[in-house]
Amino acid sequence: EIHFYNNMVNVADSLYWDFGDGTDTTTKDSSVTHIYKQRKSYSVELISYKAGCNDTINKHNLIKIQAVDAHFKVSDTTICLFQDVVFTLPNPLDAIKGTWHFDSINATSFAPGDTMIKPYSRLGKVKAWLLVQSQNDCTDSAYQNISVNGALAKIEMPSNACKGQDIQFKKDSTLNVSKFIWYFDDGDTSQQAAPIHRFYKTGSLNITLKVYDSTGCPNPISKHLNVIDIVSKITVRNNIVCAGNSFTLIDSSKQAIASELHFDIGDSL
Repeated sequence: EIHFYNNMVNVADSLYWDFGDGTDTTTKDSSVTHIYKQRKSYSVELISYKAGCNDTINKHNLIKIQAVDAHFKVSDTTICLFQDVVFTLPNPLDAIKGTWHFDSINATSFAPGDTMIKPYSRLGKVKAWLLVQSQNDCTDSAYQNISVNGALAKIEMPSNACKGQDIQFKKDSTLNVSKFIWYFDDGDTSQQAAPIHRFYKTGSLNITLKVYDSTGCPNPISKHLNVIDIVSKITVRNNIVCAGNSFTLIDSSKQAIASELHFDIGDSL
């Protein structure tokens, strides 16, 4: 509702208002109100009548009626864990600012023409909404629910292993797991719950447990395993000595990372 005022109070006998939207009115009151129903600019004309005389004033594009539309689109409303969702606002109208709320925690500023991309890292249903505002403080908001599917698990395993050693792996803290598969980074896989695996490939290996929920959403969980190939080697300095004299043993082992070394020098001591 917009209020119009004639500043020349108590001068005119009658006032004719043309609101520019196909409606008009004649009144003796110095003020009138009007409601515009469409988004556009309107010119307003006022004619004052007094004793057979009249005066006209026309204000071009005096009234600018704005509108905003917050009804946004998303690329998908049912996604897998860590999947991206694309947010767009196809018809912002006069919106110039606002806020995207991707869930109850994460938010960012809105700008016309933006394309927002948000990955979701929490399971369950989340509510995403958008609030937009025009220069004249017209506001609108809209929301959509997004379902995030997936499964969770943790890997129990050592961080180091020797080449040729049997290592056991376990999955723990599982949630929504209906299927799983282990990948040992050496070409072998397993579908056992707690597999035992022997490694002949050395170095840093990426052990992956890929879990699936009932909808088929995958979630790969990975940890690093350092497989070491230890080769013991001793270098002896002055290996021919007299009885009772000392000699020196030097550890020349390959890949040895030990807090304690044990030497058996063959004299039962």
